[in-house]
Amino acid sequence: MSKATVHNIQNASPLILAKGFYLVLLHATKKPPHIALLIEGKLFALSTKGPEINQHFSAMDRLIHKQQIPSLFIELNLPEIADYNSLKSICAKILNSYIGLESGVITCLHPIKDLMNTMYKINTTGIDFVFELLPELQKNNIVGNCFQYNMERYLSSLNEFALQTYSMFDVSENIYKANQKLQPIA
Repeated sequence: MSKATVHNIQNASPLILAKGFYLVLLHATKKPPHIALLIEGKLFALSTKGPEINQHFSAMDRLIHKQQIPSLFIELNLPEIADYNSLKSICAKILNSYIGLESGVITCLHPIKDLMNTMYKINTTGIDFVFELLPELQKNNIVGNCFQYNMERYLSSLNEFALQTYSMFDVSENIYKANQKLQPIA
């Protein structure tokens, strides 16, 4: 399998990320990264705690800078059938259909795949990882500009980054570990 590559990566800024629609890869250099959506500066994600809907990105932005978290922001072209408000509404509805991440069953990619099916009519059957989704988005001309925080040392001389491949075991293990952190100590 060829690696999915993000091209022409530019530096991000709060002003850039406050506008537009982005596929977000937090801890982009880890196997696996955490995946979320950013719509006009509002974060939408599924975590072990459940759906995170319409959260101000400013808190995450501070955390990314404080902890130097390598992060990619892949701009997605808005579907012709939608505006940002309807996109936020559909995204919230999809996320609310999930309880949270479940090791071996539900990953942070699931609601994003649902959104891609709903908004872009992309068949995501058989896509289990972001490195499989990205080429499909690129093939359908959905990917716009790409931005980064804390990725400078990982970029090629052409400002490109090849997403790492990983397994479902890696995903399940990360979800399991995150769930263990939520468990009260007896």
